[in-house]
Amino acid sequence: MLLRPIRSLMLIGTCFLVGYFYARHQASELCIEDGGKMKNGYCLGVTQ
Repeated sequence: MLLRPIRSLMLIGTCFLVGYFYARHQASELCIEDGGKMKNGYCLGVTQ
């Protein structure tokens, strides 16, 4: 019975991490498409 809440927390944490890395990768691709360069999580060299 105690395993269900622990399993739920692990699933929520895993989903959060997958979403975080997916969004980070997507931002990196958009930055590179616009001619920028990613550094420390920021897109540099792109003017709007």
